Amino acid sequence: MDKTKFTYSFISAADLSDKVGYAVKLDGTLGFNNQPKVNLAGAGDVVIGIIYDGGRQSGDEVTVVLAGICEGYCGDTVVVGNLLKAEAGGGLVPAANTTDEQVCAIALGSGADGEKVAVLIRHMSV
Repeated sequence: MDKTKFTYSFISAADLSDKVGYAVKLDGTLGFNNQPKVNLAGAGDVVIGIIYDGGRQSGDEVTVVLAGICEGYCGDTVVVGNLLKAEAGGGLVPAANTTDEQVCAIALGSGADGEKVAVLIRHMSV
């Protein structure tokens, strides 16, 4: 097991192919063997983790990093040290540090929109 991350397998509620690094939320439904389903997180959603592998189509198993360090997809310019939240479509964007924001990670690198950077998953409300 990679000691930099804690992962768990969920069922994909949608086609999540090419979505490694995107933020996900619980879908509210159950799949095969009563595994919870996940879908891309949107603005204001409570993020449970970042996609690590899988989810080629709806119903597939998808591995999600729940805690630790992994690569996150930038939905906007990100600078090392930024607190990050999900945007519509699961990309990570800087939180404005105002009330009621669902922070899900801290940037450990810097990158532009569309790039991936190392992030420390950190669940908190600001």
